Amino acid sequence: MNEVSGNFSKIPHCLSLDNREKLILNGVSEVDNFDDKSITTYTNMGALMIKGERLNIKKLSLELGELEVTGKIDSLVYSKKDCSKKGILSKIFNSLFKNMSEMFLKELWILGYSCLLGVGLGILYDVFRIIRMLINTRNITIFLQDIIYFIVSGFVTFLFVLGINEGQSRFYILAGEGIGWIVYHITLGEKIYHCSENIVKMIHTKFRNFSNNIYRYIKKIFNKNKPDNQ
Repeated sequence: MNEVSGNFSKIPHCLSLDNREKLILNGVSEVDNFDDKSITTYTNMGALMIKGERLNIKKLSLELGELEVTGKIDSLVYSKKDCSKKGILSKIFNSLFKNMSEMFLKELWILGYSCLLGVGLGILYDVFRIIRMLINTRNITIFLQDIIYFIVSGFVTFLFVLGINEGQSRFYILAGEGIGWIVYHITLGEKIYHCSENIVKMIHTKFRNFSNNIYRYIKKIFNKNKPDNQ
């Protein structure tokens, strides 16, 4: 969607339509919101809406007030809107609204990706917790694991901001990470943790039984081969 404007022309307005495939307009002062299905023009006789298919602006000269459109033209509709009545404040507002909408959509996408990143960091934290369950760690080891986790999280966040927002850090990015992290841990994370805890307990039990069986077997062999002192 585009907008082209120029100095308002006092050239008399007239049009020529050839087989509904070629339209020539005179007295055009502005072209607004055009695509392959509709074109909005402003003339000294009011606004003109051109609708059709495969529409293309072949020639445009606002200095001469000329416009040539090709394609399949279905309808020409006039209205009382006049380009000369469009105030500068209206144009500024429309431009700002469009820029704000684009910026809002971009920030919304970044927020969504930030939430996904928070989920990923939550999964990484669970990996550290599972390692702690598998290996009996001391307080100093847990402290070092936490430091490693925060360093990795910070580095990943830095790369994320650098790649998705040109290195510009924003509060909503960190907020999105926090939201994703919290939502993961109060939903899927707790289930994964409890399931992993049960699996680790089962592994410890199996390993302990296996170790005891090996110990008893070795002890039995040792006692059997032990010389009789009697």
